[in-house]
Amino acid sequence: MKIEKEIEQRVNYTGSWGSTKPKTRRMKYIVHLPDADDTYGSFEMFDIESGGEEFYGEGGLWFTEQKKLRDYDGVFSLSDVILNICEENGFNVEDIRKTLSR
Repeated sequence: MKIEKEIEQRVNYTGSWGSTKPKTRRMKYIVHLPDADDTYGSFEMFDIESGGEEFYGEGGLWFTEQKKLRDYDGVFSLSDVILNICEENGFNVEDIRKTLSR
C-alpha cells in the first residue's frame, strides 16, 4: 500500500558534526506499507522546492506479522509524520514512538 502526504514543516539535518539551521519547507512523504503477506515497508521524504536536493531521506520499515513496527533504518530519528501514517493505516508504532520520545 502506497500513501503520499504533503506537509509544510520546519526541517533540518542533524549529525555528529552538528545541525543545519532549521528552514520551513513543503515536504512530501511517500510511505509503502506491507500487504498482509509481507512485513517490510519503506519511506521516502523530500522537500518539494528543491526536488530533494536540499532535504532528502529514505529508509526501511520492518513490521512483525501482527503489524507492529519493530525496526527502521535510513534516518536517525523517524518522523512523526511517518509514524502517524502507519497508525492511520492500522499499524502499531507504540514501542518505536516511546523509544524516540526519550
